Amino acid sequence: MIMPNKRTKSTTYPAVSPVIPASAKRVFRGKIFQVYQWKQRLFDGSQAVFEMLARPDTTVVLPVTQAGRILVLRERQPGKDWFWALPGGRIEAQESPLAGAKRELAEETGYRSDDWQEWFTVKPISKIDWTIYLFLARNCTQAGETAPDGGEEIESHLLTWSEFLDLIYQPDWLELSVTLEISRLRHWGKLAEFKTRIGM
Repeated sequence: MIMPNKRTKSTTYPAVSPVIPASAKRVFRGKIFQVYQWKQRLFDGSQAVFEMLARPDTTVVLPVTQAGRILVLRERQPGKDWFWALPGGRIEAQESPLAGAKRELAEETGYRSDDWQEWFTVKPISKIDWTIYLFLARNCTQAGETAPDGGEEIESHLLTWSEFLDLIYQPDWLELSVTLEISRLRHWGKLAEFKTRIGM
């Protein structure tokens, strides 16, 4: 029987992270993505050119209000249909993941929190050097106006726990890493404990 690993405060998925070696050469630099190439020795002794993308890391926030509601966003961007997501976005240069999470929550929702905790991190694509940092923000309160950028239309919605669990399995839900983590918690019988942890 395969037993679950002991969970630390912040778990990284997958455990084996994609790495761009120091010897790699950048062959393209775009607005978001960069392309790196390097020669890699194979198991049979031959060599091949390997390639990976790199992009800025991002944050995602699971915000829970003082009234015990989960704050989610219905959003669209140019050229895309409406989708459901959690607050988050790119981490700016010289900004820590937590600082980026706090900024994105305030900009996209107008809510703030003084009660933050790391949840987990994920490297979602093996060919992209990119980490998503997920945080729990508890006891959130409305503290200002939203300030989305010109490429976003955002609606904020407050959901009950059962409404949230229904939403994360819908086809227009963006945060698949959250769906997977909630499914893991359910599988290991830890979902009720997690609900208490986030203050619901």
